[in-house]
Amino acid sequence: MTSAKSAAAENEDSSAQIAPQPSDEIRTFVAAISTVLRETVGAFESTVSRITEITVTRSGRADRDLVVALQDFDRLRQEFATLGEVLARLSAKSDRGDDGEQDVISAISIADLKDRLALQLRIVTGDLPEPDGAEAEF
Repeated sequence: MTSAKSAAAENEDSSAQIAPQPSDEIRTFVAAISTVLRETVGAFESTVSRITEITVTRSGRADRDLVVALQDFDRLRQEFATLGEVLARLSAKSDRGDDGEQDVISAISIADLKDRLALQLRIVTGDLPEPDGAEAEF
């Protein structure tokens, strides 16, 4: 019976060694993505609020403010889609055991999003001090 228990324990140890463990680079990358995602959600909420206010207070006519707000809305939609693609690519890389986050970042076509993600990566890794409580402006 003890040999069966030790064999089971040995099996668990070997399966734990086989299971892929996320690398520190992937954890760092996911932490940066989560910060950029929170920023994008905040900007999205602000834009939706602005569109609602413009629509309610200026019903019947589309003006410049509404057009700009709708353009911001579309840009944020593109950011969400891009962040989804980044996470899917990162997931595929981690499944294969790759740690090539740089090609994931280079595939981002929205310059502002790429810059914000690179900044967050530098903050998370300690290459750059975190801003003193100031929120990022979009």
